[in-house]
Amino acid sequence: MNGIILNYAESETPVVSKGWRGVSDVEWKRRITYALGRTGYAMQIRVLHVGAEGQVTVAIDAMPAAARGQLLLEVEQMLMQCVDIGLRLYLTPIQDRNRLRVLRGTPVKELY
Repeated sequence: MNGIILNYAESETPVVSKGWRGVSDVEWKRRITYALGRTGYAMQIRVLHVGAEGQVTVAIDAMPAAARGQLLLEVEQMLMQCVDIGLRLYLTPIQDRNRLRVLRGTPVKELY
């Protein structure tokens, strides 16, 4: 199959629990921030926004791309275990530091 692993292609995507929808965004942001602090990730990640369907938008300070990806996977797994199974992390776009692309003038919009 061209090297594509289809073991989980038919699996159901976890959704947030019923309790998620009954709590305010501020309370969920507090719970997520508390879980990050308890596990030591709060120094590296800031929670910017929490969506109604379990979308957690975060920002990370300067970090190499390889380390950033691994960190996000670890944090998402931890949040799924500690807070709610249906949470998904989304990283805000990071400013492009490549001078050639910046001079070309392609703007990147801020989400939040």
